[in-house]
Amino acid sequence: MDYALELEIRNHLADYLEANTSITDFRDWFLPFTWDVENSGSSGAAALAFEIELRFAEFTNGHRTEQELRDTLKKSVQRTMVGTPAIVTGTSARTESPGIQFAWAGTRFSVVPA
Repeated sequence: MDYALELEIRNHLADYLEANTSITDFRDWFLPFTWDVENSGSSGAAALAFEIELRFAEFTNGHRTEQELRDTLKKSVQRTMVGTPAIVTGTSARTESPGIQFAWAGTRFSVVPA
């Protein structure tokens, strides 16, 4: 499975959370980049993008301050396991895709085996 899309979203989000880019710049990148993320084949990228969209909606509707938005998005980035760990059919279980982690490497995320 390709994790490049989710990794790119996480790294751009990290730039915003680390105050390396403004909320306006992040949103200007994020909206067109993730426009059809549900068709990308990356369920992790789609889930992360939908989470960010929800938090933006809460912020723009006045339900969160920008600091609350940052705090909530930090929690989203901290989710590290992706992939489907197991499929159970009858009496057997098998791994569908290997679990991986997104490891924080100073200012960027990298993909490492779980």
